[in-house]
Amino acid sequence: RLKAVHNNERYNGHYTVYLYFKDIGNIMSGSEFIGVVHDIEGVPTYEKIDMDNETEKKARADKEEADAKAKAEADAAKDAKGKEIAQGYIYHGINEASENSTLFQGGALEKGHAYYIKGFTPAKYSPATVAVIMTLFGESNPVLVSYKDQKVKADVMNASSLWGEYLPVTVIVTADTVLPNRAVVLGIVE
Repeated sequence: RLKAVHNNERYNGHYTVYLYFKDIGNIMSGSEFIGVVHDIEGVPTYEKIDMDNETEKKARADKEEADAKAKAEADAAKDAKGKEIAQGYIYHGINEASENSTLFQGGALEKGHAYYIKGFTPAKYSPATVAVIMTLFGESNPVLVSYKDQKVKADVMNASSLWGEYLPVTVIVTADTVLPNRAVVLGIVE
């Protein structure tokens, strides 16, 4: 039981071990002292250790489940807002976000379709007409963009701008009906 709890923060420092030393041997052959455990107080039983570990595992599993549920609800709310923005278009939502980013970067957006794009970032030196997809690993090649109207443009700029830098936001885009390889931002999701 001591070995099971010796590095456990929950129990460490909460038990006492009483030792005494016994002289073994004699003067002729030599003697040595060995430590003998006399009593131990405060060490939990194996059942208590197992019960505490199970409680901890259950609490961790409950937290993971609650986090997953909260993420699913947040994603559903974002997707609902994206559908609202994309009214009148064939909507490619949050479940297709990585494919949507690939299509956006490659200039392969289809007319009449609306795409949920995560990581949309106005380009630093030409934020009104160029955007990139920002990820943990860097940013994509620049993509020409326009905005549905000045309000959408202002919303995106305000949401993404921070002290002269641009941060990623989530938007809904479609293909430009006039200019090839240009995306039109329909609205901002977050």
